[in-house]
Amino acid sequence: MTSDPATRARPHWAVGLIFAAAVLMLTGYALAFAGERGAAPGAWALVLGNAVLAPAAMALGAPLRGTRGSVVRGALWATGFVILVAFAAALALPADEAADSRLFLGFPRRAAIVIYGAGVLPLLALPALFAWSFDARAFDAGNIERIRAARPVDRDPAPPS
Repeated sequence: MTSDPATRARPHWAVGLIFAAAVLMLTGYALAFAGERGAAPGAWALVLGNAVLAPAAMALGAPLRGTRGSVVRGALWATGFVILVAFAAALALPADEAADSRLFLGFPRRAAIVIYGAGVLPLLALPALFAWSFDARAFDAGNIERIRAARPVDRDPAPPS
């Protein structure tokens, strides 16, 4: 067991979920080569893999402890749910969309759902959550001294110009 605080704080469930998401995504790609029979199950495996991977990967660096940890965890899982719903809605649409069908904000329906639902919506919400949950303890005196001590020493400083 390591004594590094960052390693001890890493949620082990997130690492397991990242592995499970990778297996789901690899299964989806493998099923893509199975022909027409594997197309639908492969697409759903990719949807589930993406929906699990995003919050699990974000959990590795998110502040999951402290006063706002439960809100951050909830936001991460809400992000996974939004990604799941967006991809599922795109898959549920009929496949016979005409070339002259109506565009939504410049994209066909399926692409608009994925881009705006799974891309833009989390892109707007997660940075705001990060700023809200950022704790002043990240830059307390002890952490700043630890960072300065880990910094490589400049042996040949350039003279000021």
